Amino acid sequence: MHLNCINSLYMKTSEASRISTETIIAESFTSQSIEFKEIKKATENFRPNSLLGEGRFDYVFKGWIHEYNLTAAKPGSGMAVAVKKWKGLQGRQECMYKLDYLSKLQHPNLVKLIGHCSEEDHMLTVYEFMPNGNLDNHLFASIFYTGELTVNN
Repeated sequence: MHLNCINSLYMKTSEASRISTETIIAESFTSQSIEFKEIKKATENFRPNSLLGEGRFDYVFKGWIHEYNLTAAKPGSGMAVAVKKWKGLQGRQECMYKLDYLSKLQHPNLVKLIGHCSEEDHMLTVYEFMPNGNLDNHLFASIFYTGELTVNN
């Protein structure tokens, strides 16, 4: 499996050479590497209408890929995926953490990690798409309910 070099966190091994900490971790990932150009096509260039949500460290886009070769597919064909586009240093660190544990864990009740991209300055993870939203939406929806609350006496 071909993994691209990531160059944001480094540890010093000597003055003459540096080894990327992220690259060392990335070598242990079991998820497949997906080219950035394919993810960009799959999300239609990260168009705003494909944006599913935004967190502190990421944006999540809906995209479509071919299941067997992980290349971009036309919307409505292939497999629907959720693409997390990580932002900032904290996002890159969170991405590495997620890749590390999700590439080792597989369970029917966990979202499936399809692949990742770590080309140039891009850090992306590709997951199976959950059409009914994520667990947080279902667990915490009532906490963030913005309608009127009525109290019966």
